[in-house]
Amino acid sequence: MGKTEILKKKYPGIQYYDLKENFLMPGLINAHTHLYSTLARGLSLRAKFSTFKEILENLWWHLDKNLKEDDIYYSALIGGLESIKYGVTTIIDHHASPNCLNNSLDIIDSALSKINLRRILCYEVSDRDGEKIAQTGIEENIRFIKKCEKEKNNFSRACFGLHAAFTLSNKTLEKCMQANYNKSYFHLHLAEDNLDLEENLKNYNLSPIQRLNQIGLFDFPILAAHCVHILPAEKTILKEKNIKVIHNPQSNMNNAVGRAYIPEMLKRDIFILLGSDGYTLNMFNEAKIAPLLQRSYLKDLNAFNLDKLYKILFLNNSKIAGFIFNKVLGEIKIGAEADLIILNYFPPTEVNASNFMCHFVLGMDPSMISMVIIKGEIIFKDKKFTGLNEIETYKKSREVSKKLWRRL
Repeated sequence: MGKTEILKKKYPGIQYYDLKENFLMPGLINAHTHLYSTLARGLSLRAKFSTFKEILENLWWHLDKNLKEDDIYYSALIGGLESIKYGVTTIIDHHASPNCLNNSLDIIDSALSKINLRRILCYEVSDRDGEKIAQTGIEENIRFIKKCEKEKNNFSRACFGLHAAFTLSNKTLEKCMQANYNKSYFHLHLAEDNLDLEENLKNYNLSPIQRLNQIGLFDFPILAAHCVHILPAEKTILKEKNIKVIHNPQSNMNNAVGRAYIPEMLKRDIFILLGSDGYTLNMFNEAKIAPLLQRSYLKDLNAFNLDKLYKILFLNNSKIAGFIFNKVLGEIKIGAEADLIILNYFPPTEVNASNFMCHFVLGMDPSMISMVIIKGEIIFKDKKFTGLNEIETYKKSREVSKKLWRRL
């Protein structure tokens, strides 16, 4: 960083781009997604989808059981390409493929290595497919955690994935805690739908938050997606245990599960992140919808202001991803990773520190992105990927998805 002429002299022969009036921003971070959902786009099933349980059983759990290696690879690669086109340079993914489980995280890692998208990967442990597959899921998480520790790859890190509490027995949770030797983040779904609350109350006489806290899971670092159906007193537990809550507004709206109490959590100083839950990979849209959902539901113009949105999207997401990578992410400063996006945005009014988020929400969108840089390397420029044939990749993905759809 510095004056143009000084830097040109200091680094002779370096590539130089005059960005003129374009905007330079840190790459965005998606704190919770499911890349394997990419090949479900346009899928038509005859099964019913009138409840959240039916969505899980008839769509997602039906899909994940049928995933093979090619499906995992191309869903990750296409999901990665689209993330980059949306200005996302780091994702935290949550994967499930119970009948193609061993080394599934390596397949995702290999696909995303083609485009150097930063990724934090995990496998979703669950008892819904039986004890043997649950144990294999535990082993897949630990294997990949150890691999990342050994290789110290610039682009890959690991969490320990869990599904929701209602599909996990205490026995399996205890195995997961014993296996998580270095206290990696547990990345799980928590109280997404009332189903999670009802099943835990019925089987354990505890809410999911009470149960996971009682069993000791919350003594580990936690990334908890959703947290929609929580009891009033449980906000205290989330704060005391420093749970990182990942808000996924568009997914919650699409699945009709309700509204996460984000303004109320922010008042308690609970740490909030923003993700997409696989519903989309467009974090621009996710950020635009988040405050609108709260304002509309609460009928309160001040329920979720843009300062809070800035903190969640640009500070909190960066802080957690940076902590897991042990690097400075999501900032433009000396010592930070050079993960950057450039937009052709020509504002009709002045842009400054106090009104930037207004411009971001009302004026900017991914169609304006002209360049994406990850760790100093240009990955996407002038609407094209620099090291990959995008048309052929999408063509192959459609072939793979047709085979997958025939199995469903």
